[in-house]
Amino acid sequence: MEKGPRMTPITTDILVSGGGVAGLCAAAAFGAAGFSVICVDPTAPVTDAAADGADLRSTAFLQPSLPVLRAAGLWARLEPFAAPPADHAHHRRRRRAARTPSGQGL
Repeated sequence: MEKGPRMTPITTDILVSGGGVAGLCAAAAFGAAGFSVICVDPTAPVTDAAADGADLRSTAFLQPSLPVLRAAGLWARLEPFAAPPADHAHHRRRRRAARTPSGQGL
């Protein structure tokens, strides 16, 4: 029986499974809080817009995400690429007006 390469045990406080936006943010937040963190993902990250698998999707962060991103030390690096927050009050007013039976306020 042929043996493969010997693995070396690794000790960590937290193992994050998944290198998407949520996993990377969680790993950064735990690392910023002083934990030893390993983030694993079965696929290599796409870092070039011309590479296979790059779809250039954007990700919307809700307002409560900002304190988490700031605490993880990420927001300062992400902010230059961020669009201004949406006017959520405007969207709520439009939804409420659309639900009124008489259509008033549309």
